[in-house]
Amino acid sequence: MGGPAGGSAGRGGNVWAVADTKYNSLFNFRTKVHWRAKNGGNGTGANCDGADASDLFIPVPLGTIVRRKGADEGEPPLAELLKEGEKALLLVGGRGGRGNSAFKTSRNNAPTIAERGEKGPEAWMELELKVVADCGIVGVPNAGKSTLLSVLTAARPKIANYPFTTLPAPAASRLGRTLQEAGQHLLCCLLDIPHTTLGPPNPSWYPAAMQVPNLGVCERDFRTTVFADVPGLLEGAHEGLGLGHEFLRHVKRCRSDASDLFIPVPLGTIVRRKGADEGEPPLAELLKEGEKALLLVGGRGGRGNSAFKTSRNNAPTIAERGEKGPEAWMELELKVVADCGIVGVPNAGKSTLLSVLTAARPKIANYPFTTLVPNLGVCERDFRTTVFADVPGLLEGAHEGLGLGHEFLRHVKRCRALVHVIDGTSPDPLGDWDAINLELELFSPDLKDKPQAGP
Repeated sequence: MGGPAGGSAGRGGNVWAVADTKYNSLFNFRTKVHWRAKNGGNGTGANCDGADASDLFIPVPLGTIVRRKGADEGEPPLAELLKEGEKALLLVGGRGGRGNSAFKTSRNNAPTIAERGEKGPEAWMELELKVVADCGIVGVPNAGKSTLLSVLTAARPKIANYPFTTLPAPAASRLGRTLQEAGQHLLCCLLDIPHTTLGPPNPSWYPAAMQVPNLGVCERDFRTTVFADVPGLLEGAHEGLGLGHEFLRHVKRCRSDASDLFIPVPLGTIVRRKGADEGEPPLAELLKEGEKALLLVGGRGGRGNSAFKTSRNNAPTIAERGEKGPEAWMELELKVVADCGIVGVPNAGKSTLLSVLTAARPKIANYPFTTLVPNLGVCERDFRTTVFADVPGLLEGAHEGLGLGHEFLRHVKRCRALVHVIDGTSPDPLGDWDAINLELELFSPDLKDKPQAGP
């Protein structure tokens, strides 16, 4: 009698919600309500396990909030998808059953039992869309908001000379009738005519799919701005008049954050936290033009009273203060970034060489240490740009900090190549050359491997 050979089944697929910029409404959920992931593959003979089912990814527009249906008031949502490609796991696939080979023991080499797989969970979810945009276009009905959107962006919203054109076209006669009723009610409001037969507007007149603004993208100066055309607002919208609540909730997602603060620093700047422990890596090291580093995150904005509205308290009188942003002291260190560093003993003529090679005009005088901070100069020739750095003079013992040696030598590490300037009137020119090379090697062994030009 042969041993067990029944493989285990694969797990069922997980269900994910994925933010996708291709969608700007929840309209596709009106036609498809049920979403099911596939079952895992069955196990087969010869100990072959079944394949796991592929996960089900449900695309939703940016700004979608997913809640469990019937969730208690105040219960946080399952997910809030705000960025392109952001995912949220909604349901985990069922576990696959085990084949008879999984039950093999030392006493039972040929078990005749197997295990059924576990059925994956089912759940009803509620989706709410709050549009995420950089700029919201608001106004009364038929004020020209859609026209402005079509001028600023490539969007082509419906434009017509009647109110509430920012709504999908009627899909059925009932929808046409409700739109006609809404138009009659609006006309009565605008002409200040008593509307005894219609009564106050009823949000059920408008299907949920109609409550979506149009979006448009404007790209200029390498920046992308998303505009949202919010449907027209009537007087009393904050009380729900004319679907005010449905439209105003989108306005809450239009950004009004403070602009970021950009602090310009020279290339080669190293940023450290003040008082950082020795060996702690720096917060940032900026070596390229336009390179950025986030130093501090802005404080979170406080919530207005509308965030505390409940079914029992429609007009809360409380609000939340924002969180103060963090403060910190930073230490900045500059290590010059240059193609070629000019090194030598003090008063050897380094600044003079820099002034000849480039348009830089460093201080030049007949005494040592006229250069205390590296001077930079740019030389353009044959369509190539070379940056030279005039490193302050180095003394014997500079690797130990003598004569501000550490302050000067740290700039040498950021130069791709080195040019030695030797004073021909020195009593021992070759001795100066050897002394500079020795100081470079003692400060950092890597410096001796840099390309060098000298006697």
